Amino acid sequence: MKILLYILLYSLLPKNIGAIASSEINRISLVNLYVSTSIDISTHIVKKFNEVTLKNNGNVSIDNFEMTIELELLKKLALIEITAYKKVLKVQYGITKDDRQIFNVILDQPLKSKKSMVYFLKTIYTNVLIPYPRFSYQDQPHLVKFYDNILFYSPFVTLNQAINIDIGNGYIEKNDKSNLTLLRNNIIFKQFDKIFPYSKHLIEVHFENLNPFLTITCLKRSVILSLWGFIKVIDEMSIMNTGATLKGSYQRKFPFQQNRKGSEVLNFQSQLPKNAYGIYLDDEIGKIWSYEVHNNVLNNATELLIRPRIILLGGWKTKLRISYMLPTNFYLYRNETDFTLKLNLIESYFNNMVINKAYIYIYLPKGAAFSNLKTPFDVYVDSSTNKIIKLKTNNLVQDHVKYFSLQFHLTKKDQFKNIVLEVLTIVVTFHLILIFLKYSSNLFKHFYIT
Repeated sequence: MKILLYILLYSLLPKNIGAIASSEINRISLVNLYVSTSIDISTHIVKKFNEVTLKNNGNVSIDNFEMTIELELLKKLALIEITAYKKVLKVQYGITKDDRQIFNVILDQPLKSKKSMVYFLKTIYTNVLIPYPRFSYQDQPHLVKFYDNILFYSPFVTLNQAINIDIGNGYIEKNDKSNLTLLRNNIIFKQFDKIFPYSKHLIEVHFENLNPFLTITCLKRSVILSLWGFIKVIDEMSIMNTGATLKGSYQRKFPFQQNRKGSEVLNFQSQLPKNAYGIYLDDEIGKIWSYEVHNNVLNNATELLIRPRIILLGGWKTKLRISYMLPTNFYLYRNETDFTLKLNLIESYFNNMVINKAYIYIYLPKGAAFSNLKTPFDVYVDSSTNKIIKLKTNNLVQDHVKYFSLQFHLTKKDQFKNIVLEVLTIVVTFHLILIFLKYSSNLFKHFYIT
């Protein structure tokens, strides 16, 4: 009878009781000895860097710990990365509790009892800075507002925290003057001591931001594979200046008249792979964009200095299509009938870029069978058809410019068939052009004689 009762009680216990008990033990035994926080708000992307000294005051070693982010910031979170011992740690989504999202950080090596470790937390947020005023004239300073919690939002007690905020080259219009000093373009807070778990200290900074708020609202990237030695890439993007919306009349400016106090975008710089060739820029109207191509040896990339046909003022939008070729011997690896494609999931289209939505289409050769896909971050994958692999993701920034790996299988019979079909297509097209030229010349000759 007792055995049955024990079994019944065990079955009623939550399945994740071990994880719950472990997290409760961690909250009691772990403490943040010192946190150094640096917040960069000099562009329209907010970057937070935390150097944390974590100590285990418990009697047992731990192999994971929790960290939290406010729910109101979670939808604006573009990147979260934790490094320790010069290695990137694995971060897993946990439960949502009250007004916070819990993450579980897996340590590369256990943190022993009474020992401490240093880890670095990097988080990037988009759409945190708000243009204020929301509407402004063309030559008015571009003022924005930053309103956020600056304390390290942690489930553990923090003994000491130092905070520094970088606003770039602009000036401060308004700020909370308590407990801080201004040094050039930095706001330095006095050290906070004995911070309780989940504590908040909200501040508001109203300042001039000299960087354009350029955003790709939608990106459609097509990667077309060919067995003829090249890969064709087409990037179609909808671009918008998400800074303060223009109010009043518009005055046309030339590059030498650029006003640093305005939010207009006169040009921007894109980076393509080093081996890119056959570069072509256009939009729905035609090729009316001007651009310069440079080889950047240091960045190992091909740089494009792009000038839109119109200046992008606040609230204005445009569309751009960049197409280019890549040699397959640098990106497509072959092992008889197995192929592996290694290519950037997205490119660096301009500095401090933000991509709201991205759709990537990978067109495989005819007859290919999709095998496997490895991406540097989570994406939605649709591989229902072997011909086209569709990827979907959102809220991307510069740090997401990383390689993905796609594997597919193509038999030698299909390889030969594709080559024969392409050769026949070229031959038939060539003969059709010759026939057309012959009969058209005869037709025009007859017309002039009559």
